[in-house]
Amino acid sequence: INRQVLTNREKTLLADALRQRYSLLELLDALGLARSSYFYHRARMQVAEKYTEVRRAMADIFERNHRCYGYRRMRASLSRQRVRLSEKVVQRLMKQECLVVAKPKRRRYGSYLGEISPAPENLLNRDFTALAPNEKWLTDISEFQIPAGKVYLSPMIDCFDGKV
Repeated sequence: INRQVLTNREKTLLADALRQRYSLLELLDALGLARSSYFYHRARMQVAEKYTEVRRAMADIFERNHRCYGYRRMRASLSRQRVRLSEKVVQRLMKQECLVVAKPKRRRYGSYLGEISPAPENLLNRDFTALAPNEKWLTDISEFQIPAGKVYLSPMIDCFDGKV
């Protein structure tokens, strides 16, 4: 085992696993771990255990609600079960447990309806002037995304006077 690759937490776990066979001083020396770091991480591992029941409850709530609950709903549901946690703790635990809501992919507009037909003839031939009103009209379609959804704009311009 390469001790440069291991984190102090992993070294602590390894030392705990081998403590039956070797003395603590030998293990700490072999792993290159300070005694204070060993006891710090050992205490932190016991603190991490305090959320085991909450983690199970969160996973249960998440699955019961079709994997659609984010941290706000999760926190509200936990508070109904008399479990009081801050938003940040709920966010952290959900991240650690991989309780992530799958967001649907945003779909882009595609005008393709089937086989591509030949392009229409160029009737204007880039001559955008007209001698009389309602002789030549130009149009285009633009799509915009607003909070209410998609909207389309299709202005029509008369080539005679440029009015929309």
